[in-house]
Amino acid sequence: TGTPIEAVQAAVDEVLTTPKEAPTAQFQTGVTDDAGIVDEYEEVDLTAIEQLPLLAEGSESTVYRDGSEVIKVAEPYNAAESAAPRIAEILRADQMIGNGDLQFRGYYRGKNGVINPVFAQPFIEGRGATDAEIEEHMLSRGFTREGNNYVKTVDGVQYVAHDLDSDNVKVSNGKISVIDASIYTKNVPVTPQAPVSPAEGVGQVAPQ
Repeated sequence: TGTPIEAVQAAVDEVLTTPKEAPTAQFQTGVTDDAGIVDEYEEVDLTAIEQLPLLAEGSESTVYRDGSEVIKVAEPYNAAESAAPRIAEILRADQMIGNGDLQFRGYYRGKNGVINPVFAQPFIEGRGATDAEIEEHMLSRGFTREGNNYVKTVDGVQYVAHDLDSDNVKVSNGKISVIDASIYTKNVPVTPQAPVSPAEGVGQVAPQ
């Protein structure tokens, strides 16, 4: 018969608590390692979440519907490096090209003990965006198109947005929403500038 959805959602509300000290569930910029994640955020019990309606399974995350929200459970990493840079990268991508409403809700530990993030964002029901609509949106965010990607350079760092298509960019009530933003970075080499000679007569003292 299954578990009544009200009971499931109540259980999810119980495990998806806010961070221990932060008033909201946004990731704190000062959290740079796993110790900081454990200090500031709650460990999430996935048992209740896994009873929610399943929306999608991908290589990056498994997505569940929780009323007006979706819960994204990141696929477990096997690498031992801290999850903090990965979390910050995902949230940065949402700020740059998404709606800025993706929240880091907490973490769970994989079988090998590695910390993995759990995110939440509003559920958006709409049609897939066309290529032209995606391009217009990205240009409005200061990106330029390069093949199938969009790039933007800030302070010597190139941000490359990729995998933008009708599956992860939706249109609802005329508004475009990137529901699964993905950006990687590349350092842009700085070209040394040749010294510039002062123009004729500039900075020179006229003979007396």
